[in-house]
Amino acid sequence: MTLPKNKETDRPLIAGVILAAGESRRFGQVKQLLDFHGKTFIENIVEAALAAGLSPVAVVLGAHQTEIAPILGQYGDTINIVKNPDWQTGQSASIRIAVNLLKNRCNAAIFLLVDQPQVKPALLQALSERYIQTDATIVVPFVGERRGNPVLFDERCFPRLQELQGDQGGRQLFADFPQDRLDWPDAGILLDVDSPQDYQELLNEFGKLRHE
Repeated sequence: MTLPKNKETDRPLIAGVILAAGESRRFGQVKQLLDFHGKTFIENIVEAALAAGLSPVAVVLGAHQTEIAPILGQYGDTINIVKNPDWQTGQSASIRIAVNLLKNRCNAAIFLLVDQPQVKPALLQALSERYIQTDATIVVPFVGERRGNPVLFDERCFPRLQELQGDQGGRQLFADFPQDRLDWPDAGILLDVDSPQDYQELLNEFGKLRHE
């Protein structure tokens, strides 16, 4: 099957999937709505995906969707809102739903975590360029020897992503598919917000930076 390309650039279509269905139980607040540079986490991530030229962009909601969905209305049809009724079963359910939406609509997808609002368009563009240059199956950002997020998966991985179960994500595929390494200088991609302490660390680390 010949997959679609961007009509304006004739480049492969690389989707953005924002995993935002979680309950934030460990954090104690709705993480998707926490503030980062005057916008919610979810707004920062959506805007980074759009600014990087990812298309289509899918946002997977589950818990707290009635609170989050109205905020996403400002983006109109530039994003796809997907509801995950099985969000309590773990991240894999969101991945399966997103892949089912995207299959045959893109060549690859970058999976973004809602608790990483500091991820910049530059990283998403670098992952995309590495994929286009190498035709890699999976592209993973590294800071030194530490693996970070987000991760890009080629459509060759989609059937396996649709088989995922439980609360583990796409890293379950790392043992079975080769990964291409993208070295990245910003250790900020190693931080995600699971606790109030993590949130404070994020603000301390990035509080004076603009989300470019």
